[in-house]
Amino acid sequence: MPYRHSFGPIEITRSVAASVGDALCRRRNMAGLTQEELATRASVSLRFIKRVESGDPNQTDKLVTLLRCLAACQTDGGA
Repeated sequence: MPYRHSFGPIEITRSVAASVGDALCRRRNMAGLTQEELATRASVSLRFIKRVESGDPNQTDKLVTLLRCLAACQTDGGA
């Protein structure tokens, strides 16, 4: 049985965690940021960025932090 984490009405599976990690990595790369730069901009640890990008489902329940990371990838030209 796959790992499932219940987060309110949302159920997060490993595949969802991997998709979120892939999306963050793509967005970070499009913004031309290193993991370290993203961590600094988003005020999170480098370890958090690495774990999310690797698809760690235990990190995806930190949705507010993850949204801060995605927002930190925004460029002045929009995205």
